[in-house]
Amino acid sequence: YTITEGAQPSSAGHSGFALTGIQCILASDPNNPVNGNIANGEVSVNLTPGDSAVCTYTNQQKPRLTIVKNVVNPVDPDDATQFGFTASGLSPGSFSLADADEQVFTDITAGGSLTVTETAQAGWALTTLACAGQGSGSLTTDLSTGSVSGDLGYAADVVCTFVNVKQ
Repeated sequence: YTITEGAQPSSAGHSGFALTGIQCILASDPNNPVNGNIANGEVSVNLTPGDSAVCTYTNQQKPRLTIVKNVVNPVDPDDATQFGFTASGLSPGSFSLADADEQVFTDITAGGSLTVTETAQAGWALTTLACAGQGSGSLTTDLSTGSVSGDLGYAADVVCTFVNVKQ
């Protein structure tokens, strides 16, 4: 018998799930589990008449990272200045955000190295850079370089906020 798990459902803004394990335990041979192929979601089990198997597919939620941009401009509260960002280990590799904008990354490899850096903007000072949420402890923020780096594990859901003040 061959059992296959189909593609994982996903929707915009949600990180979806990753297949991380497949294992079948045969009643006739419980000490020798059959492991499946995670790449194609398939496991093959040979059963004899009267035998049975319990197959377990393990899925874990992929990490999600949200970058939020906030600005403080006492002269022009509606300032629409765009701030540039570069990212490594994430897609897209570059993006721009204005006040109250956000960039959500959902196609993140769990445990993979990532960095997001804000490009310095003339006339503005980055005054706060903080990350919060499940898994935020695995990220390091560096206000002097305007960067967040580290890695996120399965089920991480982190929001990092960059705050700039008009000089």
